[in-house]
Formats: sequence, structure tokens, C-alpha cells
Amino acid sequence: AWGNEEIEQLIVDIIDAQVNSKTPDGHKNYYLGTLVVFERPQQSSKQKVFEVIDGQQRFTTLSLLIIYLKNYFRSVVSDYDMSWYTVQNIEFESRPKSTETLELLLSGNFETYEHLRKDKLNPTIINGYNSIKEVMENKFNIFNYENQQSNISIQEFCDYLFKYVQIARVPVRDETDLNHYF
Repeated sequence: AWGNEEIEQLIVDIIDAQVNSKTPDGHKNYYLGTLVVFERPQQSSKQKVFEVIDGQQRFTTLSLLIIYLKNYFRSVVSDYDMSWYTVQNIEFESRPKSTETLELLLSGNFETYEHLRKDKLNPTIINGYNSIKEVMENKFNIFNYENQQSNISIQEFCDYLFKYVQIARVPVRDETDLNHYF
């Protein structure tokens, strides 16, 4: 549901936090808000699965941002390692088009399959990814390094994002009536 404005604001907030949190000892953590979740009982999997109750747009946008960064570093000659991000961390149980779109974006094969699978893709997810691409290209002036809008490099942005940007995961109890929670 987030558009260009919200996506740009999220990225700008992270850049501003990075620039303003620098101390002689490094950076301070930047808290991006909360993610209210319900832990689903799992039968066979050892990995915990959480259903997002509140914060889905923020979480989806951050997932798209990480996918964009992985694809960016894959496409340029860079020693920045994002090989750790191999499996997407978000799935939409009731919206398979959204999940498939994220999988294609993460695989780096999106352009190859876009024209073949257009009916199986979620245009909102694609628009979000393209918005992130546009904002990142503008803020970090990816195609014109002499006119960079940010005082930090895209690699420094990633280091800060992955080390200092925090989201507080707030689990709700099984018996919580979500209609009353909000």
C-alpha cells in the first residue's frame, strides 16, 4: 500500500539517522518502529513463523529494499557481499502473486520472466521495487557519482542498514482479540 512518498521517506529517514547518529565510537542504533506479530504454531519446522499483524507495509518495503540492494551489487563490479540473503523473509499466504513476484525479484531473473508471467505478478510489489530503485539511484546517484545527493556511499548505507537499523518485534498472546488490540 505504500507509494513513492512513503518509500522515499523511509529511505531518507535511514540516511538521516545514519548521518546524525555518528559518534566517535561509531553509530547509534536507529529504531524504525514496531512489528506486531503472532507466532504461528509449527508442526515440523524448527524455524519460527510469525504472522504480521501491524507493520506489513514497512516490512515489505524493507524486504524489497534488501532485494534491490542484492540485485544492485550483483549487477555491478563490487566486493560488497550480500550472499547471506538467499531466501526471502516474507510470504503472503493469501496472495500467491505477491510471493511469486518477490521470489522472481530476489532470484535476479525478474526481467527474464516479466513478459512471460505478467498475469502471475503483483503490480503493487513491482511498483514498490521500481520506486526503491528510483529513490536509490537518485539519493546515491548511481549513474553519476559526481552529483551524489547523499554524503555516504551505497555501501556505507548498507553497512548502517544491516547493523544499526532495528525493528522491535512485539508478539501478541494467543488469546489476544486483535479487534480490541487496535
